Amino acid sequence: MAQTNGVLGDWTFDTLAWSARTLGGFAPVRRRVADRAERRLRARADRPASELRHPPAVEQDKASLSLALLHTAERALAERRLGRPALRALLKTLYADVLVHRGDESAKDRFRARHLGMTPPDFLAISPGKACNLSCVGCYANSGEHRERLDWATVDRLVQQAHDEWGNRFFVITGGEPLVWRDGRRGILELAAAHPDCFFLMYSNGTLIDDALARRLGALGNLSPALSIEGMRDRTDARRGAGVFDRIVAAAERLGREGVFFGLSLTATRENAEEILSDEVLDLFVD
Repeated sequence: MAQTNGVLGDWTFDTLAWSARTLGGFAPVRRRVADRAERRLRARADRPASELRHPPAVEQDKASLSLALLHTAERALAERRLGRPALRALLKTLYADVLVHRGDESAKDRFRARHLGMTPPDFLAISPGKACNLSCVGCYANSGEHRERLDWATVDRLVQQAHDEWGNRFFVITGGEPLVWRDGRRGILELAAAHPDCFFLMYSNGTLIDDALARRLGALGNLSPALSIEGMRDRTDARRGAGVFDRIVAAAERLGREGVFFGLSLTATRENAEEILSDEVLDLFVD
């Protein structure tokens, strides 16, 4: 099981999470913290090319993603949308450990020493199983009523080894539907609970997120669903099944009530490119 950075570290970030939730509504305090973080992220990407780990364009893309996450978190703070577990995971794991320190640098140094200076990946994507409760048209993973899956010990070992050997703290969970995957009594929520100093992003169709599961996600804080949509109701239901869009909207409302940090997963095609960037979609899911 992955361990956190000690009692002092835990206490510090618990206090920061409480302070952020309490003071986040005060614009001067919030903006000062956000501005400092933004300057640091921009400075990292603007270094001379000789000092960068990746090509300049890649570093700029990574900075843009980091800034988007930062601005999203700042807005959530301003509107007090996030619970304390989510705030703690954002501050300690996603921001401090992943975006600023980019994982455990000592583990990365050990990896470089063993592998001729090569740097390990910054994150790991895991597909624990192909089973899914939907049968979406054109599913890239050919998911559905499949029994193919990794057992718990394998998935847990993948996370632990990436944590220890690569210094990873960020994991992407794909599928199949991650919430369908189980081995005995353990599934994706138990995996996040077993590795509290890691942050997990899971791509989910959202239809299995009921009130009880939303509460568990709110209590965890380090497992963030990205809900998959194709646009509004007609286009989403045409690909994913009748009634799915309304179930996704209901899941988003539940996650919001529980203070969960979540987002959307959208694939742009020639059929939906204009719709997914429309005011209608943005007003419903962003505002």
